[in-house]
Amino acid sequence: MEVLDQIPKTALDVFRLLPEGTLCEVIDNILYMSPAPKYTHQRLVLLLAKKLSNHTETFSSGEVFISPVDVYFEDLSSAVQPDLLYVSNENMGIMHEGLHLWSTRFSDRSTFYRQKKRPCYKKEFV
Repeated sequence: MEVLDQIPKTALDVFRLLPEGTLCEVIDNILYMSPAPKYTHQRLVLLLAKKLSNHTETFSSGEVFISPVDVYFEDLSSAVQPDLLYVSNENMGIMHEGLHLWSTRFSDRSTFYRQKKRPCYKKEFV
C-alpha cells in the first residue's frame, strides 16, 4: 500500500492518484466517473480512428491516439479522455487537439458531455 506524502487538495490531485485505466474525468475540478461506452460507439470510434490514422500517415502530418489518453487542461483544473486525439507534428510535445464523439441520441451520458465536457474543450479551443 502506497503512503501519501500530501493530502490531495483538488479533484485533479485525486485523479492523478487513481489506477491507470480508471474511467473518469475531471471537469472544472469535479471528478466524474463514467461507464464504458456502448459497442456501437466503440465501432464508430474505431472506424474514424482508422480513417484519420490513414490520412495522417499518408500526409505525415501527426499522430492519432484512441482513448484512454489523459488530456490535462491545468488552467481549468480539468483532465479529460477524448475518444480520438490528433496531435500534429508541430504540437507533438503537447496534447491539445482533441475530438470527442457527440451522440445524437439523448441520454444522461450525452447530456453530461454536452453540458460539461464540450464547454471544457471550447475553453481550450479544441
